[in-house]
Amino acid sequence: RVVRGTYSFASRRFELTRLVKAHEKQLGRELDASAALELADALGGFLDSLQIEEVSGAGLADLVGADLAEHWRISREFLEMAQVAWPARLAELGLVAVSQRRVALLRKLAQAWTDRPPQGVLIAAGSTGTAPATADLLAVVAAAPQGAVVLPGLDDSLAQSAWIEVGEQ
Repeated sequence: RVVRGTYSFASRRFELTRLVKAHEKQLGRELDASAALELADALGGFLDSLQIEEVSGAGLADLVGADLAEHWRISREFLEMAQVAWPARLAELGLVAVSQRRVALLRKLAQAWTDRPPQGVLIAAGSTGTAPATADLLAVVAAAPQGAVVLPGLDDSLAQSAWIEVGEQ
């Protein structure tokens, strides 16, 4: 499959709005343009989170049990549909999700630096590494011959006894 590239924010927003509008009956309500755009933005954020965290979203059924309100079931079914329909639409367009591309690039960089660690100074600063691909890249940076990871929020007012415990790592 040939992927032409990623999409602009605006084109993604309108494609997701089209997806939302096409499934408004499944949501049990008619959506005006503003509501469809708002829901599309929320859906985009949800799909991005799944890709960045590298989770399938398959556990949605477990989150919404039979004893919960009907609107939760409707939301779950809609999100399950979107997780299938959105990648299919991107494939039709020959595009890849920006967040999916980001994860793939981070993983490729981590593999390249694992295979051939940079010999010069290599510093990663300001990231907490909460996303799996970012955490893996930070581990590779830290393991490089002259690599260092500087986490945000360093408390430089720590007592001297605490600094001794920190050591040089």
